[in-house]
Amino acid sequence: MSHPMNCVLITGATGVIGSEVVPLFLDDDFQVRLIVRARSPEHLRERTDELLRYWDRSPDEARWAGRLEALIGDVCQPKLGLDDATFDRVVGEVTHVVHAAGNVKLNQPIEEARQSALDSARHVAELAWACQRSGRFVKLDAVSTVGVAGRMEGLVPERPLTEPREFHNNYERAKAEAEQYLLGELAAGLPLTIHRPSMVVGRS
Repeated sequence: MSHPMNCVLITGATGVIGSEVVPLFLDDDFQVRLIVRARSPEHLRERTDELLRYWDRSPDEARWAGRLEALIGDVCQPKLGLDDATFDRVVGEVTHVVHAAGNVKLNQPIEEARQSALDSARHVAELAWACQRSGRFVKLDAVSTVGVAGRMEGLVPERPLTEPREFHNNYERAKAEAEQYLLGELAAGLPLTIHRPSMVVGRS
């Protein structure tokens, strides 16, 4: 089934989960926009070429041609680090957002962990709300972690975790705070799903 008008913005495309998700959307005829941290347009091209090699595709792959666009940005910055014109263009195009970016270092200081998890969740949600106002937005999919359960015993239930809990590290704590924030956005009417993968080690 083709989706000629569907456009997905993916954060964390160079990461373990994001890099597996991108080809699925391209093979499903989506327009795809990637937010990639890069020092310059040349560095962005290098990082994009690296991804294409990983996917075993050439830059002029006929089926993907013209549908994949990498943008220099940073999810920890307002407007994802995009300039106003690019941000406005993206808002007008995007129907789906997959937020898979994150710093999975477990021993980072809490400020750094919050910048990576909570600030990025805020900025991505702000983009999603802007897309929602443009009238074509379908959904935000946000990658959380089973680590939000912290030191809870037993199976992690598939529901908001409101019980008080201890955490193993600042990564878990900040991801739990980001999840709490996103649940507030969900309650306010933003269409979103939170995904909690456990240890990601490779293809199933």
